Amino acid sequence: MLLKGDTRYQTRTMQWPRGEVTVEFVSGGRYATEDLNAAVASGLLAAHFPGAHGIGTDAVNGRILVDAADDVAYARYQAAAAELEKELGVPIAIKRGKGDWRL
Repeated sequence: MLLKGDTRYQTRTMQWPRGEVTVEFVSGGRYATEDLNAAVASGLLAAHFPGAHGIGTDAVNGRILVDAADDVAYARYQAAAAELEKELGVPIAIKRGKGDWRL
């Protein structure tokens, strides 16, 4: 999990009903999840990605995810994401169709 700041954290192992899960916390994210959520809630992203099937945050990788409806929207969103990344300094990943989420 990507965390804001430069504090070092220990890797943790947790027991879940379906087995053991190891979580590695990595420092160095520029923004906290709350910062990314606030950016999504502001409406700024929706204005740059009209017709998106969804806009959300990827807390694991410290980025914003945008779901494009089709190939045309995907190409348009890629260009908009490149501009917004420069402006905001936040990584933005564009996906199209089911199954493309990479966390």
